[in-house]
Amino acid sequence: MVREMPACPEIGFAPVDVRDVALAHRLAMERPEAPGNRYICAGEHIWVQDMAKILAAEFNPRGYRVPTGRLPYWLMWIIARFDKAVHLALGYVGRKELVSSAKAQRELGWRMQPVKETIVETARTMIEQGIVPAR
Repeated sequence: MVREMPACPEIGFAPVDVRDVALAHRLAMERPEAPGNRYICAGEHIWVQDMAKILAAEFNPRGYRVPTGRLPYWLMWIIARFDKAVHLALGYVGRKELVSSAKAQRELGWRMQPVKETIVETARTMIEQGIVPAR
């Protein structure tokens, strides 16, 4: 949202709202069968470019200029020679995060809010907290 990168690298995540993680913890404490089990709390994989498109649709009308273009790998590779964070990201280019929260849904009755809502709410919070300058 602050245009630190001119475009979006082909990197993705399986995001989850921290409030949904807190709910999963509470549900696990309430279920007698939960102790000793591990639960994945994550959404479906989403590419950074798709996240940017969600942010652009919501915040560009408010004066933000969220980049939604794709950053080619060859350009990332060049930037990585000078930027350690980009260098670390090179290993994740094109890789999907394939995780499933089916066990948490099945055993705990856990449901997470839609990823779109999480992305928009995170951006709003970052603006409110001054992490992203208000427009």
